[in-house]
Amino acid sequence: MQLKKSWWLTALVALMVARADIYMHHPRGSNGRNREKNENRNNANRLMDTQNNAAGGYPYCGNASLADDTDGLELYAGSILRIEWTVQHSCGPGSNALCSLVLQYGCEDTMPYLRDGYPSGPLEENDDPDYFRASFQDNNDAGTDRIPCPTSVTGCNGNFGDALDTDATLYTAFYKGELSGGRYGGEYGYHESFSWYRDRCLYTERNQGLYTADQNLGGLMAKYTRQDPNGDRYGFECPEERDYYPYWQPTPWKDIAVMVSDDSWCDYYEAESQNVKSRFYCNMTETERAATEDGLFPISESLCIADGGVWTEVAAHGIDAPECKLAAYSRDNHLGNVNEVDDTDNPAKVAQTAFYDWTLPDDVAGQKCIIRIRYNMSSVDYNSMNVFTVGFTEAEHGTFWDWKYNCENDDSQCLVTIDNMNVPLYNRPYYALFTDEPELHIAFNTDQIGRTFEDRSYVFRGLERTSDMSGTIWNLGYRGRRGNIVQCYPAVEYDFVPTNFTIDENTWVHIQFCGSDFNAAQNPNNGEGWQYSDRTNMLEIATTQTQFPRAVSTISMWDDETEAKKFAYSGIDTDTTECHEFPNDDDGDNDNSIFNCGTLNPAPARFDGGLKKFTAGTYNYVSTRNNNFSNRSQKGGIVVNSALSTGELVGVVAAAGLGSVILGGGVYLYGKKKPNSAVGRMINKNGGTLG
Repeated sequence: MQLKKSWWLTALVALMVARADIYMHHPRGSNGRNREKNENRNNANRLMDTQNNAAGGYPYCGNASLADDTDGLELYAGSILRIEWTVQHSCGPGSNALCSLVLQYGCEDTMPYLRDGYPSGPLEENDDPDYFRASFQDNNDAGTDRIPCPTSVTGCNGNFGDALDTDATLYTAFYKGELSGGRYGGEYGYHESFSWYRDRCLYTERNQGLYTADQNLGGLMAKYTRQDPNGDRYGFECPEERDYYPYWQPTPWKDIAVMVSDDSWCDYYEAESQNVKSRFYCNMTETERAATEDGLFPISESLCIADGGVWTEVAAHGIDAPECKLAAYSRDNHLGNVNEVDDTDNPAKVAQTAFYDWTLPDDVAGQKCIIRIRYNMSSVDYNSMNVFTVGFTEAEHGTFWDWKYNCENDDSQCLVTIDNMNVPLYNRPYYALFTDEPELHIAFNTDQIGRTFEDRSYVFRGLERTSDMSGTIWNLGYRGRRGNIVQCYPAVEYDFVPTNFTIDENTWVHIQFCGSDFNAAQNPNNGEGWQYSDRTNMLEIATTQTQFPRAVSTISMWDDETEAKKFAYSGIDTDTTECHEFPNDDDGDNDNSIFNCGTLNPAPARFDGGLKKFTAGTYNYVSTRNNNFSNRSQKGGIVVNSALSTGELVGVVAAAGLGSVILGGGVYLYGKKKPNSAVGRMINKNGGTLG
């Protein structure tokens, strides 16, 4: 076995084995889709390597008109955002695989000129009546082309065009999103920066200490990994950074949370996050880099200094370590509900969509940002997870599989003894189990031992809270894609997010809906309103079993009829918008009319209802646009408890300290104001008394 040139980084390795898909459903996951109007994405290489199937994901969120900036969600710093996802394969304690889910975010401070890609041309009329779309001048396939790369940069696999290939000033302006050399940079999605991809991926050597099995990697750059041995380019994502966490090089991503199947890994993940721990890289001039043995920046301090570079520290992000907790339990091949897990012996009783409630940090304010989720799985057939232990040593924690186990086309290196069996480490082996009997074929792909799946949200804008916004802010939106359950899959049908939650009267709720005009055409049997569109409204209903909204005279959720109308029509100004009346029981042709306000067709794709506080009570609501009884159900609920005064709180605490002795005043008032509490339920059960 040839000794590797690089210091092999067994202290910071390894994401894992899988065959699965991950889709973020709220806020809408981009999954490479933009303005296709297809069920499948046009281009899997646009922004990142999802490893997902072609179907799924969500079309561009925002209005279809000319735009030169994000038109997506606007979220306040410090507010709570529920992030939901589904995974194809199992996760959580007791599941069929080891796993971790890594949630991260990135903003303009580490990803300058962040954007989804926006049209730069004039509005053009489409073949569809009453439908206009902004045009793309630089590329003409709905803004889904991968951003180009100068051919002067070795290994970048992309042609800028004659005007930009030889002029660094022009291509710098292009990446900023400006019009440059006749090209419109702002039309292309741009997450990780070109300079980061060039320096940390194309011009940096990969970690040669990693286990790569029998895969033949295409070169020594960090763009080659076991999962991506050909080094394909996906936007400006670096494959090595994508496939391994925590990453040993500086990364523009900040950690939100890590959800694991074994919480013994948590101390390691929290300690090694770049949120709290600095990173280093080799700082060299271009001349010095070109003079190294491989023409690449080394990734070890000793080699960096030996080659004339400066081992340079990049400070930690300076925010809290990510929360690390047990992942929700889900079963294989079931993109459905999960059981949240408090601990391995006490799973929660309520099944629901996998989610994480993220409190947006202060640093998102004034910036455009995105959310990223990665889904990683591993097998216990080899030692891949024991390294996630603070103070890991092979003497104490067992052998860790690294480059010493690579096959390198030598069969003698491709068998390892595990539990007294010789286990092959090469691709799709025939396995000798019984003496003098046919070998059994094992569906085992070595490029999937370390497979990572990914999705990202669309760009959102972070807002700064004002002085009159004290207290908690919850974001209330919706998820889902137009179509029936088969057409949506593996995305989901419409629902409010959060579907049900409990707050108090001091909590703000920021209600906003961001739909799209770029869905695949679906008729009225599969989606309401204009055939390409998503729209959502919100009306009070008496119970979740009800399909018709409450009469305006009986509403309690909204302050008045004006507010109720605003959310019923999702931003349509019915005083100035031409709205026609249509017959009952029509054949559905009127669903596509621009004059059909009843299906919200004239409504803007993005509706921001602003911040609202609710008085104490229980409220149920429905989207009349999307709720299709027996097929699709978009309903939600909020329980609002009264905020206690100091005197009331003292009474409750005193009562709790006295055990069975009831101090009537504080406890009774507490129960009446919080009807869903244990005290409140007892009062209701006893006819309004403490019993």
